[in-house]
Amino acid sequence: MKNFRKIALTAAIITTWIVSFTANADESMTTTQTSKNKIMSEVKETKEEMKAHYEEMKAQRKNMIEENKELLNQAKENREDFKEENKWVKEVFKTLDAETQTQLKEAWEAYKDALDVLKEELTNSWTTAERKIEIDAEIKTLTDAHIAQIKELTWNSEEVNAFFAKRQELIAKNKELREQAKNARTEFRQGKDAQVEQYRSKYNNQLGTLLPKLKDTKLELVNSRIDALITKLEASLTMLEERKAKLLAQVISIKELIQEEQDNRVIVEEENALIEVVQ
Repeated sequence: MKNFRKIALTAAIITTWIVSFTANADESMTTTQTSKNKIMSEVKETKEEMKAHYEEMKAQRKNMIEENKELLNQAKENREDFKEENKWVKEVFKTLDAETQTQLKEAWEAYKDALDVLKEELTNSWTTAERKIEIDAEIKTLTDAHIAQIKELTWNSEEVNAFFAKRQELIAKNKELREQAKNARTEFRQGKDAQVEQYRSKYNNQLGTLLPKLKDTKLELVNSRIDALITKLEASLTMLEERKAKLLAQVISIKELIQEEQDNRVIVEEENALIEVVQ
């Protein structure tokens, strides 16, 4: 009888322990599941926030690209309008005597030869950023000297002086438009200035001889594809941030080199075309 009671008591204790353990286990599993659900919810929320952030960046970049195009297109339209509105100046030069016209032609050819030398140096891969600034100044000095020569050969004609005054106003206006476009582009380095400058220096040596050989349409096509790639990189939620930052810095540096090549072409073309009107 005593053995039976001991067995019954032991069975009761074991049963109580099992019930208690099962209850604790169920409670623990419920707590664990709750924690998992909370973590998953936080991860989902973080992803949604990141997605919203990148969508906002995508919209901002799209606006910047459109604004950039509008500014540069406005500069181009300004040049075309200027040439169209000032065709009359050719008629003024046709009234000059044969000797003066010959002197003007010789002066133009000498100016163009000197300008071509500077253009070639401007697009060389070994030309530093500092030297490019110097070349821009030299082009302006060369052009100013040529304009002074034209004025002298036309005896400071009022019509010719008025033409060059309008030309100077146009150049100042277009320079401001290009500066606005450049500042807008620089804002989208996104705090990667040091990295971008590092890769610019590296890629300038590799692309310096290639970019000048590409046609304007090809440069524009490559530029558009780079914009699409930047948008894709920014929107990635799976790529490690460190790798994404590196790739963005590399792509942005290439984009800046392309845009710099485009700017150089426009500056030289503008100096050239706005004088060519009078030839």
